[in-house]
Amino acid sequence: MSDSQDAGRSVTLGLMCGGNGKVEDAQVALDDAIEAGYSFMVTQLVRYPRAGGKGSGASSSRSSSGGVVSAAVPEGLTHSDLVLRDLQNANCFVGIIGDWLDLAYSGAQVGGEDVKHSAAELKRELEWAIYLGLPAVLLNSLPDSASALAHLAMLTVDSFHTIQLQFRNLWVRLSVDSNEDLRKFATFLTLAAPVSSFVGVLLELTPELPDAGMLARWRGEPVRGVLVPTSLFVKNKAGYPVLLRAHQAFVKSMIEIGAQIIVQTTDGTPASEAAAYAEYVEHLASTMEPSPVGGYEDELQAPLQPLQDNLESTTYETFERDAPKYKLYRKAVRRALADLPDNLSVPGQEPKAPYVVMVLGGGRGPLVAASLAAAVEAGRAIKVYCVEKNPSALLTLQMRAEAEWGGLVEVIGSDMRAWQPTELADIIVSELLGSFGDNELSPECLDGAQRLLKPGGISIPASYTSYAAPISAHKLHTELQRTTSSSPSVEINMQTPYVVYFSNVHVLDAPLPVFTFDHPNADIAAGGMADNTRFTSLSFTLPHDATIHGFAGYFDCVLYKDVVMSINPESHTPDMYSWFPIYFPILEPIHGKAGEPVELHIWRKTTTSKVWYEWAFTSPVPTRVHNPKGTSSHIGL
Repeated sequence: MSDSQDAGRSVTLGLMCGGNGKVEDAQVALDDAIEAGYSFMVTQLVRYPRAGGKGSGASSSRSSSGGVVSAAVPEGLTHSDLVLRDLQNANCFVGIIGDWLDLAYSGAQVGGEDVKHSAAELKRELEWAIYLGLPAVLLNSLPDSASALAHLAMLTVDSFHTIQLQFRNLWVRLSVDSNEDLRKFATFLTLAAPVSSFVGVLLELTPELPDAGMLARWRGEPVRGVLVPTSLFVKNKAGYPVLLRAHQAFVKSMIEIGAQIIVQTTDGTPASEAAAYAEYVEHLASTMEPSPVGGYEDELQAPLQPLQDNLESTTYETFERDAPKYKLYRKAVRRALADLPDNLSVPGQEPKAPYVVMVLGGGRGPLVAASLAAAVEAGRAIKVYCVEKNPSALLTLQMRAEAEWGGLVEVIGSDMRAWQPTELADIIVSELLGSFGDNELSPECLDGAQRLLKPGGISIPASYTSYAAPISAHKLHTELQRTTSSSPSVEINMQTPYVVYFSNVHVLDAPLPVFTFDHPNADIAAGGMADNTRFTSLSFTLPHDATIHGFAGYFDCVLYKDVVMSINPESHTPDMYSWFPIYFPILEPIHGKAGEPVELHIWRKTTTSKVWYEWAFTSPVPTRVHNPKGTSSHIGL
């Protein structure tokens, strides 16, 4: 399936003809659809010779195009690959399956003929889809009864495993305004857990959309496509079909998470007449803001290990592009310098020494440059010590010191915790924060470096606070379940935090503060020992029925007084992308009801060699404590 892109966001367009997707000639319909601007079609996969869906026993028959179906066609199927004429086009079809399934039976009939027949037919249809090379199949509905839903899940898991997992994309059609559909889907995913990562939603829009809260829920679900009936379009003044604003906004939100848009025409409307709808959806996508992260949406990344590993030049370069961050640092240093006692010389006396600014963890020098610029703005003379342990970054710093910084900067190759200076700092400046604030060991580093600061000296940052909120994130959860022989086990994956730019994620309540660290550390200043272990309990409320897949982590930071930077969604610094949120997964999803409390417990633990987090939910359903003793993930000291 190909993408169309004018500007803004890319979107993949599909076409479904009529209420059941039935077409007389699949190849002709596809040709017309492509001509009209679509990339694929949703259509019936098979036809049966008589109602009820059970095979006739014939080994051959006539296809709708007049071609002879070979004896290899499963018994009872009368819609063959010969209709396509060119199997290279098979990847342009999503096949509708299972409309014939007899799922209204009770648990007492598990061993009955209906169940056996259903299992056999579903397996045959999936095998047929594999043979044709279809990228996905669609189930138009889920059964109502719990028993039937369980049987369908059993058939799905059994069929996927029986065909050796060659086929991995099952779409389920749900209505955007149906709580019941979403409830059944959540149950189905739980029952079909072994293959749930390959189950997605085709979300059908309705004339009246539900409230904003319910619409937001879909951002956390595995929405593969959005079905937009042409009956929802209205004509604008120029006579072109357009969607109402509410539908426009929701379609855009689904395009943001990568959902494909499928236009469903009315019965009898040929594919060739659907071009205007494709043009409109493409135009809608072209008006959207481009992705701010260039394709990194929902990509799981391991947090940095800054004390154990030396960063690559490309990583430094990425950080240095974040202009808003360094503008805030420059402002903070300028304010701090202005607040220090005047160091201007008195006429007739020796000039006072310049202020001492220590940049701890200098990287390739952006904080040094920001500090020097701040000193010029503040009218203060400074001397800068730039401390960096990365041997490769030191070369860059030394070249910049000679070429750019005019003897104002002394480069020190050392771990900040071990360096023994000849003088103390008026201001220390550092950039050691992670996505959860303290998760890259800023507390341990700055506590160890506090001896470098004069009494009454200033630390930039002055403090930082982590935040957490429960999230629904089916895509992230299932991605962690996909392991290979060379990757960590699912148990380890599900107990490891990941940095990720959220897209296909729904945050279920406003983030709450978790841990705060202040610098200079008052305990150390008073002659005591630093203790950076922490524990907190947080209480949230579910705004609606939801599935919880873990929690999101953020931070905000006071650089100096009122100079603040933040990745907390409630106060995010505009256009700052140095930090993505962090995702703490859980082993098993939790299903909760609207209004139920969500209780989350988080520990920060330390030893002399490592720091790690442990976490658990106690409601709506208790979970195990994740990552005990840091066995799955930790940050090395």
